[in-house]
Amino acid sequence: MHYSTSEHEIHRSTSEHEIHRSTSEHEIHRSTSEHEIHLSSSEHEIRRSTSEHELRRSTSEHEIHRSTSEHEIHRSTSDNETRFSTSDNEIHFSTSEHEIHFSTSEHEIHFSTSGREIHFSTSDHEIHFSTSDYEIHFSTSDYEIHFSNSEQEIHCSTFEHKIHCFTSEHEMHCSTNKCKDY
Repeated sequence: MHYSTSEHEIHRSTSEHEIHRSTSEHEIHRSTSEHEIHLSSSEHEIRRSTSEHELRRSTSEHEIHRSTSEHEIHRSTSDNETRFSTSDNEIHFSTSEHEIHFSTSEHEIHFSTSGREIHFSTSDHEIHFSTSDYEIHFSTSDYEIHFSNSEQEIHCSTFEHKIHCFTSEHEMHCSTNKCKDY
């Protein structure tokens, strides 16, 4: 057993287990033959590992990392980003300037908002929603729906049909016509 106050250090060791404590660097280290546990406050890092599985946590970069022999999970908040990954599939989630992104190995989902605009997209289909000056727009890869309201006028259109409605001096007029294929 070792004890010293010059550097504010306490060191104790045995043949099988070792415990190390130091306050000069605010570090606490404990290890055994099979399992190891490391705690440090200098870098705000906590590390715990075993022979089969490893668990690591760190707050210096606001990062949390957990891994096993088969699967790995990673989470990071340094750039407001959260990332989860496994050996087979990966899930990515990030937020940056009002943008949210989800992705896997097979499918991807994107969601973003900017200036009253909302956008959803996947690998197969895309959905767009926007509002600007009383205008609402919905669109997909196959169909498009447009709705606008300006000076008591309502306009709705789809890919095959168009519906136009407006009111003027307490009069309502609605017309429908089929769009031509070009």
